[in-house]
Amino acid sequence: MEELSKPEPLQIQIGYDGKTSREANRDILSRLSTEFPKNEQTEGPPFNLIREWAKRNRFFFHYDEYNFDRYNRLYIERLLALRNNTLETNSRFKEATLNNFRQFDYNRTGFSISFLIRVENNMRELMREIIFTIPNIDYNEAWQIIFEQSKDYQENVNEIFEKRLQDARDESDRLLHNILPVSIAAELKKNNRVSPVYINSATVLFTDFKGFTQISESMSPEELISNLDECFSLFDQICADHGLEKIKTIGDSFMCVGGVPEVNRTHVFDVALAALKMCDAIQKLKKEKIKRNFLLGCSDWISYRSSCSGGNR
Repeated sequence: MEELSKPEPLQIQIGYDGKTSREANRDILSRLSTEFPKNEQTEGPPFNLIREWAKRNRFFFHYDEYNFDRYNRLYIERLLALRNNTLETNSRFKEATLNNFRQFDYNRTGFSISFLIRVENNMRELMREIIFTIPNIDYNEAWQIIFEQSKDYQENVNEIFEKRLQDARDESDRLLHNILPVSIAAELKKNNRVSPVYINSATVLFTDFKGFTQISESMSPEELISNLDECFSLFDQICADHGLEKIKTIGDSFMCVGGVPEVNRTHVFDVALAALKMCDAIQKLKKEKIKRNFLLGCSDWISYRSSCSGGNR
C-alpha cells in the first residue's frame, strides 16, 4: 500500500509494459489478495520489506523518492514460487526475472553484475530472517527453497550479462571488420600490432562521381547520403564477389584493392571485371533515378601492407 501513497510524479511513470506505476501496483495488490486471501484478516507486517531491503542496500535514493513497481512485479512471482515450489511457479519466477533484467538501460542507470548480486544477497538474508519468525513451518525446507531461488536468480543475472558481453564482442568485431580485413583484424587483436608484409604486386581501383560538388548542392543531405549508400552497397557486393578488399570511402570516392591482404595472381583481372560490373551497376541506377557521370581508374603497384594501432594514429 505504501507504493500507492508515494508522490504523484512517481505514480504516473510509465513502465516497460506500458502501465503506470499506480496501475502496476494495483494489479499486484489485486493478485496478492487473490493468492493470499487470509492475509487480509491478519495484522499488518511489522515492517515494510522493500523499505528495509532498500535501507540495507544503501541505495543512493530514498525509498520514498523511487517507485519499486518493477521489483514488485518480480517479487510476487517469487512469493508464489516460494509458497507452491512447483515447476510452473519456479519457471514463471525465472521468466519474470529475465524479463525484468532485459528492460534495464544498463548504460544509463549504471547497474553492474556485482550490484545486482549484492542486492540479491541482501534480499536472501532478509527473507531468511523472516522465515525464522514464522511459527509451525519447516525452517530447513523453507531456507532450502529460498537458497535455490537465490541461486537461480544469480544464474539469471550471469546469463543476462554474459549475453550482453557476447553482444558487445560481436559488435566490436563487426566494427573492426568494417575497417580492416579479417586476417589483419585477427592479428591486431592477438598481438596488438600488425607486422609489415611485402606485397610484390597489387591492383588498386578507385571511383569518383563527376560533378559531385554541384550535384550535392542540389540534394538534401538525406537524399545525398541515401544515393551514395545505394551505390557503395553495390560496390561492396561486387568487391566481395571478386575477392577485393575495400580500403575506404571518402565523400563520393570509393577505393578498393585486389591481391591484398591475400596474395594472388589474378588481381588485375579481378579488379578489371569488378570495374566493368561497377560501370554496369551505375548505368542501371542512372536509368532508374541517379543522374550522374562516373569516373573510374585502376593502377597496378608494389606495396607494403601494415596497420597502426593505438591512440589517434
